[in-house]
Amino acid sequence: MVIYHIQNWEDSYNQTLKLYEDIKNSDFHPDAIIGVARGGWVPARLLSDFFSIKETVNIKVEAYHLIGKSSSAPIITQNINAELNGKNVLIVDDIADSGNSLSLVLAELEKMDVASVKVATLFYKNHSIITPDFFIYETSKWVVFPWEYYETIKELTNSWSENLNITEISSKLKEIGFPASIVNSYYISQLD
Repeated sequence: MVIYHIQNWEDSYNQTLKLYEDIKNSDFHPDAIIGVARGGWVPARLLSDFFSIKETVNIKVEAYHLIGKSSSAPIITQNINAELNGKNVLIVDDIADSGNSLSLVLAELEKMDVASVKVATLFYKNHSIITPDFFIYETSKWVVFPWEYYETIKELTNSWSENLNITEISSKLKEIGFPASIVNSYYISQLD
């Protein structure tokens, strides 16, 4: 049985601010920030603001297919699009779950002549093959971030629809912590 932790925007923002403070108080000072798409985009953008770093870079790694299950081999679907030679690079993702995506990004950076690399995530699962240098919480729950509410609701609706009707699904989503306004909005948008 999957146990969920439904994040809200305020908590995500405050956790990213705490991540910034932890990194700032360390001996690591990033020159560039890589957001691992898609989950790492929001915290990477916030960290770039907090650090006043204009050099934000994207890499897209696709790994998850179903809630609670990761693909056996994540793949890079969009490569790093910047020159990072000689730079201190901070890789940012929302969670280190299996760690396979982060491992793949680290392998890509090994091909470059970067000065140093650190990894930062909001959440970390202790079964991950990568332990982030910086993280806020360790968890065993399935974390749902506010930037993925709709896609998660869609996936859960599809998986529960054999046994539950829409009203029951809607109630269950609210019961596990999705904001009622988001659940209602999702189902209204599906009627259009």
